[in-house]
Amino acid sequence: MGIHVTATHPGALARDPYLWQVRVVDDAIRWPLILRYRRWDDDETPGKVSWLLVGFELEDRHKGRAQEEWADSPFDAAVIRPGDLAEVAARLDYYHSIAVGWLEFDFAGANQRALELQARGRGRRGLGDDFLKIVVGDYRGLVAKGKPGIAELARAYNVNRSTASRWIKKAAERGLLAEGEEQA
Repeated sequence: MGIHVTATHPGALARDPYLWQVRVVDDAIRWPLILRYRRWDDDETPGKVSWLLVGFELEDRHKGRAQEEWADSPFDAAVIRPGDLAEVAARLDYYHSIAVGWLEFDFAGANQRALELQARGRGRRGLGDDFLKIVVGDYRGLVAKGKPGIAELARAYNVNRSTASRWIKKAAERGLLAEGEEQA
């Protein structure tokens, strides 16, 4: 797994010279993430700069490529699933910290956060409660609609049924699901 970051300065002739963009490509998520920051210079403390996150978007991984080039890709090009957003939401604090590190030229700090994110991983050992709470919410929503929870959850998150089932079991072990609720 790797994380690649690029920061773009708006340039002297830009309409808004205080708006910066950071592109994060994390092999663990399906889409590159664009984070937009406004540079805020503190008038009372010379030299103090704050970076305000003012927007983000998921970038089309296949942007500029002909459909024939990505037709057999493991990713469905134009489809953003709820699971994609859940993955980004579960990792957003790390991405934000990495991006601000790059904007402040604190590459050692940014790299440390990237290593923490990689160590957190996507495997069983790295399933945090925040991620599992999102999964449980999606699972409950599917079951409430009368859909087969595990199968639909696996489809939404683009994982195997066994992985989705393991998530639900882990959530139940941690008390995030009521007893018997993981049967659907």
